[in-house]
Amino acid sequence: PALRGDDWQGRDYIFCEQVGDMVLTEVKFMSMIRNKEWKLVHYLDSEEGQLYNLNDDPAENYNLWGHDEYKSQRELLLSEMLKWRVESQLNHPTCWIYES
Repeated sequence: PALRGDDWQGRDYIFCEQVGDMVLTEVKFMSMIRNKEWKLVHYLDSEEGQLYNLNDDPAENYNLWGHDEYKSQRELLLSEMLKWRVESQLNHPTCWIYES
């Protein structure tokens, strides 16, 4: 709709997935969620990740993932990511991630 010039509200979040990485070679799979203010990157099977306040840090220099004062924001974005993963898999039961 936006490309046709129609009214469009947009989405609350944008998601991205990546399998394998040339820089983070130990990471098998990563997912990203972002909105206008926040960006979170989650690494599969890891306690580590990335969290950035894009208003205060648009260059993403200061990872807030491990900072207790941002725990609620991290948990909110992780919850939204989980919701998206579940909803997006409902129509794709043979997704590669479930293959052994």
